[in-house]
Amino acid sequence: MARIGIALDVGTSCYKAQKIDLDTQEVMGTAMTLHNPLPGANAIDQRAFAAKWPQMSHELCIMAVKRLIVGLGVYPYELERMAICGNAVQVSIFLGLTIDDLLSEAAGAPDSCGTVDRGARILDAADIDGLKKYSPCHIVVPPAARNRIGADKLALVMYSGLLEGEDSALAMDFGIGTKVALKVGGVVYTGSVASGTGLGGQGLSCGTVAKPQSVCDFRWEDDNLRAMVLDDGMHVTVGDLFDPLTGTMIEQGQVKPFSIAGSGSVSLISAGMERGFIVPPRIRTASGSIDMRVDLRYDEADLALTGIAIGKVRAACRALTVLAGIEADAIHHVYTSGAIGTYADPDKAKTVGLLPDSTTHVTQIGNTSLQLARELVNNPGRAFELEAIADSVPWHWVAFERLPTYVRALECEHAFWEDGISPEGMASMCAARGIPKPNPRAGTPLKVTTLDRDIPEMGKGGLKIRNMVDTCLHIKVEGCTGCFCCTDICKNNAIKPDTKVIHIRTDLCSGLGCQKCQMTCSTGVINWDRIELGRYEDETKWMPAKWKHTQNKVWASSPTNE
Repeated sequence: MARIGIALDVGTSCYKAQKIDLDTQEVMGTAMTLHNPLPGANAIDQRAFAAKWPQMSHELCIMAVKRLIVGLGVYPYELERMAICGNAVQVSIFLGLTIDDLLSEAAGAPDSCGTVDRGARILDAADIDGLKKYSPCHIVVPPAARNRIGADKLALVMYSGLLEGEDSALAMDFGIGTKVALKVGGVVYTGSVASGTGLGGQGLSCGTVAKPQSVCDFRWEDDNLRAMVLDDGMHVTVGDLFDPLTGTMIEQGQVKPFSIAGSGSVSLISAGMERGFIVPPRIRTASGSIDMRVDLRYDEADLALTGIAIGKVRAACRALTVLAGIEADAIHHVYTSGAIGTYADPDKAKTVGLLPDSTTHVTQIGNTSLQLARELVNNPGRAFELEAIADSVPWHWVAFERLPTYVRALECEHAFWEDGISPEGMASMCAARGIPKPNPRAGTPLKVTTLDRDIPEMGKGGLKIRNMVDTCLHIKVEGCTGCFCCTDICKNNAIKPDTKVIHIRTDLCSGLGCQKCQMTCSTGVINWDRIELGRYEDETKWMPAKWKHTQNKVWASSPTNE
C-alpha cells in the first residue's frame, strides 16, 4: 500500500491540495475549493472575522481541509503526512493559534514573532482540534519569516529567485489578498494588499477563481473577441468568438465557458480600453455591459470591482518604490505567481496597470505556496532549514493601509476607476500628491518566461473542484416576517431564510465588511452577535473537472451532522 501525503495551500482566495505518493514523490491528484471557507470579501474581512470568532474560524478551516482530503480519496488510516503553507493568519487559524498579535499594523510596529511561536514544527494530527481521527499523521508547518511575513511570502521569494542578481526586482502573487515583494539592494520590502474578489474572480457577477470552463483571456480576431477558456486539465483552449459591442455569437468554440476568472476580467478591460468601448467607469455598449451569452455577461460593477483591485496593486507598487528610495521606472523584472500570474497575459496586465509601466521581463512561477507544501511533505526536515533561510533575508514589512504614499496613490486610482478622470488627469493628480509617475517604455516588447498552468502537475487523478465546503452560519430570527429583504440585498446569494433561522453560506458571505442582511432587516431580528456554526450538504457534492454550472443550485434541502 502506498504511503500517502497531502500538500495543502490555505490561500485567502481558496484552498488547494495535492495527494502525494511519499515513496515516489509523484502527484496522484489535485483538489481545490472555489472559495476560502471564512466569510469576507478580502483578507482584511477574513482576519476580522477570525479575530472575533477564533474557534469558529478554526472549525471552518478544518471542515474545508477535510473536504479536500475526502475529495482526494484519502482515508484517515492512509494519511501519513500533511504539509501546509499559507500566510501567517491562515496558518494560525488552521493551527488554532491566536492572531491578536497580527492585528496591529501601525507604522513602526515591531515585526518580531512576539509572544506567539510561529516557527517551524512537526505536530501529530491529534494536536490540532478536529484532526484527531488522522493521528498518527504528522503535520509539517513551515516557519513564518517574521510575525506578519508568513511562509507564503517566504515561498514567493524562494521560488522566484528574487534574491539572485543585483538589480531591483518585483514578485507578486495575485488574489483576494495580493502579496507584493520588492527587492532593492538586498533588502526585501513586502506586504499584502486587500485587493478583493475582483482579482480573485469570485466577486464578479459571473465570476469564479480560475477553474475548468472559466474564461481566462480574450483575444482580438478583427473586430470580434475570442474567449480563451480553461479545459478539464486547466490548459488554455479556444472558446466562443463574439462581437463585444452587440453580444452576437460569431462562432462556437471547443469549450463552452460558464464563468469569468480574474485573469479574464483583466484581459477584457485591456481589450475594451484598447478599442475604446471601456472608458472607466463606463462600458460603452448599447446594453452597458459586455454580453458573451444571455447568462454570461460583464457589467460596470464588475469593471469597478476589478479596476479598484488593479488600482490597489498599482498604488502598492508605487508606494514601495518611494519607500525603497528608487525611481519609479527602476523595476524591469517582475515575477508573477498564482493563477492570475499565470493566465493573465503580461502585455494586457501591463496595459491596465497591474504590472509596472517599466516592466520589460516577466517570469511566471506558478503556485509557490503549493510548491513549498509539496517540498515539505516529501522532506519534512526542510521546514527547520527554512528558519535559517528566513533569518538570512533582510525583511522590511510594509502595512500599506498605514503608508501615506499608498493612501495618496489609492486616491488617484479611485478617481480614475470610479470617477472617470482621464489618464492625463490622473497623472496630474499623482504629481500634485507627490506620487511618482513611471515612464512607460513604449514599443519595448515584453520578454516573458511562461508556464502552461499555475499547477504544472495535477496527477493521474486529475483535478476535482469542491463547489462548496458545506459550512454555514445560523442566526436565530424568531419574529421574522418573511419579507426576504435579507436575500434581496445579498448580491452573493449566500442567504437561505427559514421560519426561525437564516442560514448563511460562509464561503459566499462578505462577512463583517458587509452585514447588509443585518442592516436591511425590517424587523431587526438578524443579529450577527448571535451567529452559530452549522453546515449544509450541497446536492452537487464533488464535481468532476468538467464543471457543471450550478451557481443557483447551492443549497440542499436537508442538513447533515457529519
